[in-house]
Amino acid sequence: NINPFFISACKQYIGEGGGGIAVDVGANAGVLSVLAARERNATVLAFEPSLRELSRLYENVLLNGFHDRITVFPFALSDRCGERQLFVADERNSGGNSLFPIDRTRSSATVRAARFDSLFSPELLAHVRVVKLDVEGAELETLLGMSDAMEHLRRAVFIVEMSPGFLALSGAAVDRIYAFFDSFGF
Repeated sequence: NINPFFISACKQYIGEGGGGIAVDVGANAGVLSVLAARERNATVLAFEPSLRELSRLYENVLLNGFHDRITVFPFALSDRCGERQLFVADERNSGGNSLFPIDRTRSSATVRAARFDSLFSPELLAHVRVVKLDVEGAELETLLGMSDAMEHLRRAVFIVEMSPGFLALSGAAVDRIYAFFDSFGF
């Protein structure tokens, strides 16, 4: 399932823009990370906490020869650092993993989590052009973990996949996501 908004944003803001960084949060098997890495002078920061999907992500990075363009971070992004439970969907719906128990999860695993804004320098963040979030209900929590970095992400386009039902599981709602961006002048 290819997100056409992400692909279009990568072409426009990285490929045609002379290069930059794409951030793929909830990278899964890395299909979008690989597509972003194909853009001229692109670098990708891919975040995926699920061990099952991580093995596929690493395989896709190597098969496509992008080990020098895609950096994989094997943990979740959150509003706090530490250990979290990742609820893992069955094999047929590998994109359904979440930090919150949703109806399609079959097991859980303890994973590491970090705040995005604690990971990178302002100089690196100034080169981020595209940020994609697909984290099955943890979007607001992930964005809150970016709060201290938002002033450095002014040139970035955000693509946030939102499901009102999944957001409700985390106590969030679509209007809170929009309010978050409004509070930073986006």
